[in-house]
Amino acid sequence: MNETIKQAATMILIRNGENGQGIEVYMTQRPDTMKFLPGFYVFPGGVMQPEDRDDQIHRLCVKQRLEVDLSYAVTAIRECFEEVGYLLADFVPHQETRPLSEIRTRLEAGQLQFREWVVEKQIHLQTDKIRYYGHRITPRTVSPRRFDTRYFLTVLPRSIELIPSEKEVARAAWMDPLYALQQAEKGIFKMVFPTKDALTDLARFDSAYDAFQNGQGVGTPRPHELA
Repeated sequence: MNETIKQAATMILIRNGENGQGIEVYMTQRPDTMKFLPGFYVFPGGVMQPEDRDDQIHRLCVKQRLEVDLSYAVTAIRECFEEVGYLLADFVPHQETRPLSEIRTRLEAGQLQFREWVVEKQIHLQTDKIRYYGHRITPRTVSPRRFDTRYFLTVLPRSIELIPSEKEVARAAWMDPLYALQQAEKGIFKMVFPTKDALTDLARFDSAYDAFQNGQGVGTPRPHELA
């Protein structure tokens, strides 16, 4: 039987630290009940859905060269909204009679498709506010469930309040990238190498803007990931 590697995307959320000192990254811990990486600290993300590839939703993306298929960007934006409640879009309240919290609930329950909602309401996704940040593949040595993942980076204002999904997130917090790495080195936080690589890169910068402009990202798949 041929092995299936699913396409996926991840959104790394960063912001300036308190009083403008350093940067913070938003980390989520996966519930212990998850089949893939239970209890691991990760960034918001998930599997690409067929509707993420739809031309209608692609036409509603603010154009920018992302060095990658727009479908991955749509996946990252959708998963970020579903998991932590942050919608990268020019959403205007009067265009939608239901609050965003209700939209998230309906998406999680499978009562609504993200593409269906975005296209019907003509909501423009802010792909101009994200940056392509690299490409990695889950190695067989980590999990039999493998994902071919594209990473993206975006900067949030400190005023934004994130509300993680109780179903998909056990814990979530803004934290210093170096602190998160130290916790991983001590064995307190479980992390895969792409997560550590992203944190190592981000820890080099004194501001979220500098990290967004100059970060090297997580790179490309390593030989053991391609094996």
